[in-house]
Amino acid sequence: MELDLSNLPDENDFKKLVDIEARASRVMKLVFNGKRMEKDELGQLTPEMFMGYLFTERQIRHTESFSLLITTSDKILISRTMFEGALFLAYAIKTKNTKELAKRWKLHFFVEYVEHSNEKGFPADLKKQIEENITDIDRFFKNSKGRYSNKWQTENIHDIALSLDVVCKSMYVNYYKPMAEYHHWSALSILQYSHVNANERGSQIKNIVDLTNSYLISVFSTLLVSKIFLTIFSNKSDIQISEIEKIEKSLSELSFIKTKKITVSSIEIEQTHQI
Repeated sequence: MELDLSNLPDENDFKKLVDIEARASRVMKLVFNGKRMEKDELGQLTPEMFMGYLFTERQIRHTESFSLLITTSDKILISRTMFEGALFLAYAIKTKNTKELAKRWKLHFFVEYVEHSNEKGFPADLKKQIEENITDIDRFFKNSKGRYSNKWQTENIHDIALSLDVVCKSMYVNYYKPMAEYHHWSALSILQYSHVNANERGSQIKNIVDLTNSYLISVFSTLLVSKIFLTIFSNKSDIQISEIEKIEKSLSELSFIKTKKITVSSIEIEQTHQI
């Protein structure tokens, strides 16, 4: 999705984009609520389903926060986080047979406790789970010095985006990366949003572009996660798929967007069944 700077959205078109983002958020909630689980049920899921479930739940909270925010700059921060989560999940699913990222993410929970599991009074149930998974915990997190790393990501978001497909690469290069300036407190970006530049034409245009890009990233991330969730939980409801298709059609009708399709076409998601 590339923004045509010579044809910025008018008020009516921007209202349509806001509505599209809200519709995408509602669809994701509908998709998730159809598979809502209790804590004991989560423990029985495969790593991909476990990760997909909890990532989707968090994305829902982000869309709720995104809709409440008035400040453009804060929407930048939320949308970037949503994009990272969507790509981490997509990458974990795509590379499930080679990277084991979802399994690593699931077992990361134990890293905080593994070195204390033999202490007096340590919870017996948690100790048992650690013992049952210690081979993989050591394989993923134990270094040559016998210490445990507290890092579950094996690759950075740049490499992940470029490895998925051209759409993710475009989203990263054109929207996620440029908005990193504000995320990392650069002087230029902070001045852009400061009251001292409130009436400066260049800042006003840049703010409109950033706000639009934030909505596009939110929609992209929401629909991507929804599609992954529907696939890994074998819950491809005709109604939900139809709603996603309607949202994509509405997006394609916005004249100020060059690239219309929101998908990661290169991901071949295999059916994942509950253990």
